[in-house]
This record gives sequence, structure tokens and C-alpha cells, in this order.
Amino acid sequence: MTLRPAPAPNAAARRHILARFEEAGAIGPTKAIAFVPEGVLQRRQFDRLRKAGAIVETEGQRFHLDKAALEEFHRSTRGKVALAIGIAVAGALWALAS
Repeated sequence: MTLRPAPAPNAAARRHILARFEEAGAIGPTKAIAFVPEGVLQRRQFDRLRKAGAIVETEGQRFHLDKAALEEFHRSTRGKVALAIGIAVAGALWALAS
């Protein structure tokens, strides 16, 4: 069994990363910034955002946000959360009915 960090710290790390990019105005290749994640949680979230295409690497190990891919990432994440909540509620109702 693999232990995973709790969702709240993951979300906080992701918000911190996105805030750094937004504060720098890094929303396109010409505005790309150097970024080095701080710690394991940020590294995981940074890699996850890159895999989703929300953070794009340009030459020289500089990165920028892709707003369209970031919005799709958020939509996908919300859908997974809604599914998990639905499963939990169904399980609780089933337990109460038994």
C-alpha cells in the first residue's frame, strides 16, 4: 500500500506554485520563469501540473502557465472529487441501511 499526502497539503502546494507563476505574469513563452519546487509536495504537484500541460517548459529550463490546460486540469480534478464524494455518500447510505 502506498501512502499519499492528504489532499489539503497537496492543494496548498499547488496553489503556492500557481501563485508564483501568476504573480510573475508567466502566462506565455515570452514571460517564462525559472522555477525550482521547494520540497517533496511541491515537486509532486509541479510534476503533476507539467504532465497535465498546465505548466509548459520552454528553452533554458524556464516555465510558463498554459491557462487553457490549467482550466481543463481544474475541471478534471473537480470531477474526480465529485465522484469520490458520491461514492462515500453511497457507502454511508448503504451502511446505514444494513
